[in-house]
Amino acid sequence: LAYIEASRLAVGSYITPVRNADQQGFSIGWVEQTKPQRAESRDLRIEALGRWRQLKLNLAILEPTSRNSILSMVANGLGRGVWVSAFPDDAETSTNQVHGLWGALVQDTMFGYPVFDNWSAPLVFEEMG
Repeated sequence: LAYIEASRLAVGSYITPVRNADQQGFSIGWVEQTKPQRAESRDLRIEALGRWRQLKLNLAILEPTSRNSILSMVANGLGRGVWVSAFPDDAETSTNQVHGLWGALVQDTMFGYPVFDNWSAPLVFEEMG
C-alpha cells in the first residue's frame, strides 16, 4: 500500500561491536522522579515528575575496530540522540522493545585496557522523550 506509520525513524550508520555487552555489566531500569508523600491527613499525595529508562552497557571486550567505532561516537559528545539496543539481533520482538531505546549518552566514558589488544568501555544511556 506504500504506507508507513512510525512515531520515530532512525536512519544512518550504526555500530555493532563484535562482542556484545558483558552479562555482569549490563542493566536496564527506570529512573523515577515521582515521590509519593503522605499529607498530615495521611492521604497519599503524588506529584508526577517524570520517568525514563536508563541503560548501562559494559562493553568489556572491545577489539580495536569496535573500540574505534565506539570512540568516534563518544567523541561526538554527550546528549546526542542514538538508537541503543542491548539485544540488536534477537528475534523476539518483546526483548527488542524492552532492551532498546532512543536515548543519549549521559556520562563521560573512560576506556580501559584490561587485556592485551582488548579494550573496555562502560556506557550509560538515558531515554529521550
